[in-house]
Parts: sequence; structure tokens; C-alpha cells
Amino acid sequence: MLKIKIFLFFLVVYGSLYPFSFEAPTNLTSSLNSLLSFNPLQSGIADSFANFLLFVPIGLVVKPNFTSFKQVALICAGLFVFAFAIQVVQVWSITRVPFGADAIWNTLGAVGGLMISPFLKPKIKDIKENPLTVKSPQQVSFLIFIAYVTVDLFPLVPSLDIGYIVENTKILIDTERLATLKIIKYFAFYTLIIFFAKQSEKLAKPNLMLSLTLPVFLVSQIFIISNTNDINTALGLVASLVLSPLFSRHNKYTVAFVISFILIVTNGLGSFEYTGKLNSFNLIPFAPALGSNTLINIFAFVEKGLYYFSFTYLAIRTGRNTLFILTTLPATVLTIELFQIRIVNSTPDITEFLVCIFVSYSTLSWLSSLPPFSFIKNEIINYHLLTKKLLSSSAVFTFALLIFILTSLQYWLMNQPNLPYNIAEMFVNSGSIKAYFFTSTAIISFGFGIAFVTFFGGNRLTNKPVIQFNKQILQVICVIAISFLLLMVGITRETIADINGSSNITWQLTGDKILGDFGVNLVNFFGRDHVYNISQLIEPIIRFALLFAPLAISLSVGLRLTSLRGTTSHHNDLPTQLKLGLWLILWLFLSKVITFDYSSTDNLNELIERDGAFGLGGGMYLYMLIALVAMVVVSLVNSTGKKKLFRMLISLAFFLLSIPVSWTLLANGLEDNVFKYGHTFSGIDFLLGGSRSELLPTEQLQIRWSMIYTLIVIGLTVTVKIGLDFTSTLNIILKNLQSEHSFSQSEFRMATEPEKTKSSNKKLLIKTFVALPAIGVVIGICALFTVNFNNASHHTSAKVRNIPWSNANATLILDHHTHTTYSDGSLTIDELSEKAKLSGCDVLAITDHTDSKRTLNKDRLTDIKLARIFHEPLMIINGLELNAPSYGKQEHINFLVEPNVEEEFYSKFNHLMLAPSPKPKTDRELFDLINALVGKNSDSFVASYNHPSRKINSGKEIYNNYLVWKMDNLMNAFSGAPGHQKSTNIGSYNEENLTKQRWDPVTAEAGGVLDLLLDEGHDVFGSLAPSDYHNDKLDYSPCSFSKTHLIVPTNDYVGVFKALKNGTYWGSHGGFLEQYHFSVETSPTQKALSPGEIGETSKGDLVLIEVAVKRTAQHFDVPLQVDIFTNCTAGRPEILEALALPSHQDRVTALIPARSYGADTKSCYVRSRIRAVVDSEELFAFSNHVRIYLN
Repeated sequence: MLKIKIFLFFLVVYGSLYPFSFEAPTNLTSSLNSLLSFNPLQSGIADSFANFLLFVPIGLVVKPNFTSFKQVALICAGLFVFAFAIQVVQVWSITRVPFGADAIWNTLGAVGGLMISPFLKPKIKDIKENPLTVKSPQQVSFLIFIAYVTVDLFPLVPSLDIGYIVENTKILIDTERLATLKIIKYFAFYTLIIFFAKQSEKLAKPNLMLSLTLPVFLVSQIFIISNTNDINTALGLVASLVLSPLFSRHNKYTVAFVISFILIVTNGLGSFEYTGKLNSFNLIPFAPALGSNTLINIFAFVEKGLYYFSFTYLAIRTGRNTLFILTTLPATVLTIELFQIRIVNSTPDITEFLVCIFVSYSTLSWLSSLPPFSFIKNEIINYHLLTKKLLSSSAVFTFALLIFILTSLQYWLMNQPNLPYNIAEMFVNSGSIKAYFFTSTAIISFGFGIAFVTFFGGNRLTNKPVIQFNKQILQVICVIAISFLLLMVGITRETIADINGSSNITWQLTGDKILGDFGVNLVNFFGRDHVYNISQLIEPIIRFALLFAPLAISLSVGLRLTSLRGTTSHHNDLPTQLKLGLWLILWLFLSKVITFDYSSTDNLNELIERDGAFGLGGGMYLYMLIALVAMVVVSLVNSTGKKKLFRMLISLAFFLLSIPVSWTLLANGLEDNVFKYGHTFSGIDFLLGGSRSELLPTEQLQIRWSMIYTLIVIGLTVTVKIGLDFTSTLNIILKNLQSEHSFSQSEFRMATEPEKTKSSNKKLLIKTFVALPAIGVVIGICALFTVNFNNASHHTSAKVRNIPWSNANATLILDHHTHTTYSDGSLTIDELSEKAKLSGCDVLAITDHTDSKRTLNKDRLTDIKLARIFHEPLMIINGLELNAPSYGKQEHINFLVEPNVEEEFYSKFNHLMLAPSPKPKTDRELFDLINALVGKNSDSFVASYNHPSRKINSGKEIYNNYLVWKMDNLMNAFSGAPGHQKSTNIGSYNEENLTKQRWDPVTAEAGGVLDLLLDEGHDVFGSLAPSDYHNDKLDYSPCSFSKTHLIVPTNDYVGVFKALKNGTYWGSHGGFLEQYHFSVETSPTQKALSPGEIGETSKGDLVLIEVAVKRTAQHFDVPLQVDIFTNCTAGRPEILEALALPSHQDRVTALIPARSYGADTKSCYVRSRIRAVVDSEELFAFSNHVRIYLN
């Protein structure tokens, strides 16, 4: 009961403080006033009800003495203090609002639970004594059958709406939705329903009944609201009905067990569609669930819990033991979650891993209470004792210590100056504790995995050495693949591509035709898109595994022949050794072919020496380098322990001598001359150099390589050695477990705690602290040399945001707001695309109105896809102009969708908007709907507030609209310049609120809405300049007069969306500027800040503002004027004195004091605009802002 109480209190705190984002309150007075407001009537009905229910379970588990009024009063007072303490902590929470009345409702909920608990005690006692009246496996099967049917029919809300029924029927026969993985999933799902129905023995003639009832279930779901069935469901059901009778009665449980495993895998992989960007792995449990629709997530957890339950039950029925279940299932689920990092619309996190452990363990505990499965009790006891033994051993402590040291080492290393370029750009988000943690885990899993496979694989070498040897190599490759999945969380996609090779099998088959016409026909048969999609997901894992396979195999073979020669079975006869050697060569040759011969990455194709003996080129030297590393590591692993001082000295000497040898092998393996980025590098300089513009002398490169080589050897030695000791300890425990089928607790303790095991644990700990100081010595020596460089100038505040590409030239011209004949435009998609391409657009967004049903027609998406093909290289973004319900659809929000997610998003959005069910009636309802559809893919969506002042005269109203419409920060900008620039009233604005020199007052006026939001700390951008093209009468052609100039990291859709999300763009009219660089320098030792970036400086310091331009050829002699908008000098938004840029000048600077905060009391901002007079008309260009935190 105590554990339940602790767990409930933990859940309350977790849910109340999630997502644990804390900072000093911006308005402490307001927060305190809210905290000390105890009027429960001020709470909304929904909030009051939620806060009441939250504490009811706590009241149920608290057991007061109801005869003592004092005790009850003290408990109630304690619960109030607990609830109020949570509200106090929420004062510092960014996402929570402290409110004293919430504590009142929490306390009332707890009191309600206290009042109910006496009436529930008899029921709870009865449930404890009779948990479930299940006495046979047939009854368990029947319960699972009922659960599967319930899941199949969820959400169980019928509808007789004809339109809805017709739409569901169309989806059920829509062949465009065909997906192989979904068919397999539903085949597995319905096969298990049939299997459990037959095993329940509750149905007469089950084959006939199920053949009739299951199709009825499927058809009946066309009457159910929000069901997810489609043609894949129907095909899966048909396949299950046809194939399930073929299962043999003798291995039916084994077949069902395999199918349940397939169901878990296919359900976890979802669409199995490759995403160009890596999804972030969330370490906070239930984070995705708490951030989206609660009901849907509860159902998802119930559904997956059912799959884990049935897997566990079937594993028991097939003879699998508890240890197998509680390791295999969580490992599978964690692998699937890591794989989701590369799958579109996935939210990889730790939650599924924890849920599957909980469900599996709960299932085993429940089954053990049933008479047919009582034997599980002994296995659970043994599992508990095994876990306790491992946790109490030094191995777990060593593992945690090793992760801590490696993570700390990476953190320290990444904060050093002049890092090798390839290391400096390696980590996600320029490095974070999470990235370092997963990288450390990947390294350790590599060493531990090699040790584990070698130890246990070597013990099984019996009468089939060749088969076992190949199996062991496959296991080693699987270890590397798991390390790669862990590594994906920590390092960037670019680094992975550099390591792996960017080639894909689709190109090899169709472009290079490595299999001739057969390969081309094969790809066409399966579909080029499907083959490409699968290759992008699977091939990187295979390439990485085979790239590192030579090192792993060398280590495994070396360890088996040395460290484990006394514990493994060997086949020393010459024929067997020759066979094993031949297979080893074949595996190494396969690795070379895939990773070297069929690769197009820089680091492999361009850096490796081509000429060499036997056609191996530099690869021969690199394989020799790998063999050298393996020999050194094996030597060091074997040199630790008692009476091995001489061997340790020999191994250390061998290691030191290997350093110059390794340099020679590396130098011979890489090209002498590599021409890149306008310079000629050596292969080693390109690999280890600190920049792409300066070459390092050979001596510095040798020092760098020596340090990297030393870290590689020490890291492998430590992880492999600790892995061997851990597996040895585990082996001792497992042998003791296998000596008897059941143990009493005392017998188990006696069997697993002999003096030898205790001594082994002590030795493991001693060996750890002998090996780990080597890392400490390296860190200490490096620290002595770099301590003088690690001053405040190298410190990066959490407030600072650097955007690597922000100071580059603008390379793409965007028009983000246009219309076609699918709404109220005059041109078709094809005609508009042609016009935009001829007018100079690089990127065109088509944003038809959502009040037009034609916009929601799926043919629109087809036409856009065709336009992308026919008008290449023009990038075409499929967007919408959302009509705000609160303004009678007269106010508009621009909404853009990245192509890689557009099909799924529009399929759901159009379905919901065209459904006969009630449409969103308020802005909040509309945006909640969009947020739910977007989910965790927010990087692929961006929104902006179109022509904000067209029909609204009140700046305050626009300000409030923006705060409501932000859509969880999907909206981050105003269209600073409206379209309709040819209209009599520019932008078709009202007479009372005309534009300012063709720009909306929101952006053009100092102290306008944009400045008000910036002053309050909102990072919103205002320099978008679209055409809003409808026709030639109202609008200039896209990108001909109004232009948004994008500064992008890459010239593709991902780069476009990154620029729009980060504000790396500027807008202009009239085409008088080709480039416009605006920067703010806060310190001579720090990089100048560009729009979108955030820096910091001391309050009162001077900051240097610089504006650099490049005029277009026809405007080369036009004088310019620069205006600076800022609140840094006076504490309120203002325009500073204009700066002149004469026709002969292209750069101007100014110093201003950063002496005042804005309204957020933390920071100030600076933005700029450029004025030109062309043909007697004023034209402007606007930049976005730079934010500066004042310390």
C-alpha cells in the first residue's frame, strides 16, 4: 500500500508540473496575487472538476482513524499544504498558472476520497481475495478475445448520418490508401482474434461463426464515428480468414506467438515512411501523451497494453521463461522507438518502453495467481533475486559511472576551442546532455555487446562450428545496428550521412544498373517510391553495421582466442580453422563492397586513396589500422588483474609503439590531395582539421590523431573489459539459477553468494578503478593545457540562440501567399506556377481559402504534385489561407505545410472539414483541431497573420488575435507587407487604416503591434512580403514586385521551413536590393548576431550595429537611408536617427547603448529597415529582429 501511495503522489506532482520548464517569473506580483486567491468560485467548471478528481485517488488510499476528529483534520490540513506547495512551485513554471483556489478544489477532492473509502474497503478486500474468477487457459483466451473485439470496435459511438456512412464506405474501398505494413498489421490483429476465439472454446463451430461475424464487425464500423478502418483493414481481415485455418494444431501457440510479435512491430513502425529530418527522442515519460488529445492517447495505451499482454501470455504458453519475456519485449519496444527517429509522424520516447515492462510484469504476476500457471511464481521469485543480485553488484555501479564519465568527457571536449570541424558539427543542437548521454550509451553498448556475444557465443561452439561462427558474426552486426540506433539520437543527420555513405540501393539498381535490366524491372515492380522509402530507412543501418563490422569482428575473434580461451569450446583441427578463416574473409569482403565500393559520401569516396596493391587501395591500410586497434585493445584487456604487471607493461609499450604505426597506416590510407571548398587538403587534414579554410601543419595533425587514437583505444578497452566482467558475473548467477528449477529465497541466496562471487564483485570494482583512471589522466592533462582558454568568453548561456546559416546571403525568393482557381484566383495551379517561375520565384506557396470546398478537393494536391514535376526547379508549397470563424471568415491566417507531411495532413484535415459533423465555431476550436493534426511534427508547419490591418482598426485587437492564434507557436510572423499592391487602396485596406509606404502599420510604425510584442519578449517576425496574387488587376506577378528573400541552410523544402521558423529572411518592394545584411555585435569576442538570433551582453554596454547591402544592377546609384527600430536605449520602442548610405557606399555602422530592458524586464531588441526613392516613389525593405538579453 505504501508503494501505491508514493506512486499516486508522484503522479500528481508529475502531472501538475509537466513539462518541468522553469524560470524566474516575469511578473511576480501578478503570480503572487493569483497564488493567494482562494475563491473556488473563480475557477472554471472544467478546471474545478479536474482539480477535484485529481486528488480523489489520494483520499482513497489514505487511511485515517475516523473516530479521531483531530487525525482527520491533520490529514486534511496536510493534503492542503501538499496541494498548495504544488501551486507555489508553479510560480516558476513557464507553462502553468499558480492559483490558490486550485488547492482548495484539490483538498475537497481528497476529502471526497476519504469519505468514499470506508464504503469501498469491503469491495477491495473481496477483490484481493478473489482477483478474478478465471481458472483455466480457455477463460484467459476468452478474455483476450473480448478485449481484441472491443479495441476493434472503438470508439463505440455510432452515427446514422448518411454523409458520414458514405464517406466511411469510400475509405474502405479507396485503393490509394493501400499500405503493405498496415495490411500485415491487420492480418496479425484478426488472426489473433480468430486464434483466441478458438482457444476459448466458448464458440460452437468457431470457423464458421468467425467467418460470418468478423466481416459483419468490419462493415458495422462504417456506422462508427472516427473509426480508422480502410482498405488495408479489409484486406488484412480477408487474409486472416483464408490463412488462419492452415496453422498446424501442433505448433499453434508458437505461430500465434510469432504473429503477436509481428503485430507489436508493425503497430510500432506505423507508416514506415522515411523522414528527411531526425525526430527528437523524448526522455520525459508520457510527454507526447500529455501534449495532445488525452482520450486518443488513453486508447493507444490500452491497445498497446493489450498487445503486450497477449505477447506475454503466448510466450508463457510456448515455454518461454520470465527472464526471456522481461528482456526480449522491452528490448524490442525500445528498438522500435529508436527506429521511429527516422519515421515520419512518429514521436519516439521512453514511455512505450516503461509501459511494456509494467504490462508484462503485471501479466506475469496475475497469471501466477491462477492455478494453471502457478509455476510462474518461482520464476518471478528467481527474477526478483537475479535483479537484486545484479543491482547490488559493482557491475551496475560501474556501468552508471562509465556513462557519467563518457558524457562528462564529451561535454568538456565540445567546449574546447579549435575542435576538428567534423567533431564540432557532430552533435544534435550543437550538443546537449541528452545527445552526449545517448552517444555514451551507444559506445558502451558496442563494447558490452561485443563482450556479451563473444562470451556466450563462444560457449556454444559445439558440433556445428561454421553455423555458430556465422551466427555469432550476425549477432555482432546486430549489436552494431543497435548502437547505431542509439547514436541517431545524439548526432546529426549530416554526420550520419558522412559516416555511412549517402548512396541508396534505388540509384544503384536503376541508375548504375548493378543488376542490369532485372534490377530496373524489380524496382518498377515494387514501386520506385516504396523501394526508395525502405532503402532510406533500412540501408543506413546496414551500411553502418558493415562499416564497423571489421572492427567488431576483429575484437570478437581476438577475445575468443585470448581472453576466453579457457571458457569457450574451440575446434582446433585445421580444416575447421580454414573454414572459419574463409568465412571471415568473405564477411570482410562483403563489408568492403557495401561500404567502400558502393558509396558516394565524401569521407569514403573522396578521402580514401584509390591506388594500392591487389586493387584494395587505401582500404587495405585502413583495414590494417582496424586490425591494429583490435590487437591493442585485446592486449590491454588481457593485461589487467593480479600478477599481470609484466604483461601490462608489455601491453602499454605495444600501445605506445602502435601510435606512430597507426599514423602511418592512416596517412597511406587517405588521399594526399583532396580539392574541396576552394582549397587542396590532405585526406587527414580534411578529416581532422579545425576549419574548411585553413590548413594545419603535419605536427598538429599528428598530435590530434594521437589524442583521438588514444581515446578510441581507451574507450574500447574499458567498455569491453567491463562488459566481459559483467557477462562473467551474469553467467555465474544464471548457472546457479539453472542448477534447480525452483529455489526458496534462502536457497537462492546461498547458491548465488559464495565467497567466489563476492570476490568476483570486489575484483570487478578494483579492475574498474584501475582502468578508469586512464581516462582521468587524459582529461587532467588536457585540462592543464586548456584551463587558460576556458574563461567566460567560451561560456554559452541558455538564453543565447545561434543560427549557423543566419549571416549567409539570401539565395531563394519566396512568395508565400497566392491563390488559384481552386478558390478565388484567376489562374490554374499550372498557370500560376509558370507565371511565378518566369517572374523570378524560387519558392511558391499556393494558399487557397478554406471556405472554398474546391480547396479541400484531393485533386488540388495532385495538381500541385504535377506542377512540381513540370516546373522544376521551382519549389511549390501546398498551403491554406485559414478563415477565422470569429470574424465571419474575413480575417485570414496563412498556413504552410512541408511536402513530406502534406498528404497525411490534408487527408485528415479535408476529411474533418468536409464531414457533416459540426465545424469549428470559434478560433480556438479551429486551432485546437490543427494542433491535434500537426502533433509533434511542428517543424513541418508554419503559420503567419495575413494583412492584419486590412479590416481591423484597433492595434490592441490585432495584438490579442495574435496571442490567441499562435497555435502553440506554429504562427510566428505577420505579413509585414500585404498583397494587392496594384489596388487603388494598397492592399485593399480600409480608408481609415491605410498602409504606410505599402507596408502594414503593424510592421511599419514604431511602437506598432509588432514592436509591442517584441517589447514584451515575444519573438515574432514581420518582414514577409507576399503578392497575395489573385489576378493581374489587383496584384503584381509573384516575386516580381513583392519579395521575401530567404537565407536558408539548404536549398530545399527543409531549408525553406527552417528559414521561416527561425526568421532568417527579409522582405522588400521594387527589387532595389540584391542582398541585405543586418547584424548586431555585442562583444568583440563573440560572433555578430543576425536576425532570428539571440545574444546577451551586460546592461549599459555599447552594441555595434552594422547594415551591409548590395544594390541591384539597375539601382546601383540609388542613395539609401537606414532606420533602426529598438527599445534598447529608452526602454520603449522608438526609431533612432536615420543612417545615410550614399550611392557610393554599401555599409554603415552605429554604436548604441544597451541600457534598458523592454516590458519583459529581461531583454531588448533591434530591427531595421532600408528606404530608397525610385522614380519618385518611396520603397522599403525590412529585416527581422535581433534580441539581446541584458545581464
